[in-house]
Amino acid sequence: MNANALTYRRISAPSPFPILIAFFATLVFFAGIILSAHAFERHGEEAVSIRRCLDNNGPVMVYKHKYESTWYLLCHLKDSRFGIQSVTEDGHEKTAFIRKDGSFSETMKYLREFATRFKGALPWK
Repeated sequence: MNANALTYRRISAPSPFPILIAFFATLVFFAGIILSAHAFERHGEEAVSIRRCLDNNGPVMVYKHKYESTWYLLCHLKDSRFGIQSVTEDGHEKTAFIRKDGSFSETMKYLREFATRFKGALPWK
């Protein structure tokens, strides 16, 4: 080989897949929950605020549906309202929303119609 000859190494663009996998793994790691599009599409910024509240502070209380494998995580938002995140047994978010005026009494009235207080270990953690 000639001493003046140069060899070029072809550099290809990095695949976006490792970045996407890392992003979703981070979401699952921190929240322990696989997020749903429904919550954002239906409830918008409300759902994002509830997710952020639960990520930062954890749930204030947890309720479990009386007949289904669904858990309801309650968070106390900065504006004093209460948000609800509905999660399936395998850690998939069904939705996240604020019930009516978001007061504690309204939230409890809603949940007590079909759920009971839960104090055990969450199945997806």
